[in-house]
Amino acid sequence: MALRTIPERLLGGDLRSTGAADAIAREAAHDPTIVPELVAGLYSAVPVVRMRCADALEKASRANAACLAPYAQPLLALLEPAQPKELLWHLLQMCPRVHWDTTQLPHIFAAVAACLAHSSSIVKMSAMQALCDLIPQAPERTDEVLQRIAELTRTGTPAMRARGAKLLRRLAS
Repeated sequence: MALRTIPERLLGGDLRSTGAADAIAREAAHDPTIVPELVAGLYSAVPVVRMRCADALEKASRANAACLAPYAQPLLALLEPAQPKELLWHLLQMCPRVHWDTTQLPHIFAAVAACLAHSSSIVKMSAMQALCDLIPQAPERTDEVLQRIAELTRTGTPAMRARGAKLLRRLAS
């Protein structure tokens, strides 16, 4: 019996389930040879595969953020509001785990900020969190991020206001 590829293992069900993403994330955290297949899966034409690859990659990067380093450019290229929300919120969680060079930082901040206009409040909250989590890489942007989060805390959905208040307290300490 032939071994199944990562995308084949992630097929089935719908976008509300994680399928085998958790198991693959554990494998990828310890075996970086799996990561290129997950990154390639982010471009899959099959929505459930794309979302589950993003989920597995995000979870693997919690344990091993270095696994994302070679893929900074593809991750940045995907980070745009036109992408499906299920892909975006995972990308937004991953982007602060990448060490961006000084030429990439303006692009990553712009891409994350653009996601604040997405129709999904989960994407918006993930973008708020990502902006705050990116500050250590670009401390000169602290005031800009604080202003943006404060504005969203006043004008956003109830969930965004709650998340914004929490982020502002964290940034103030």
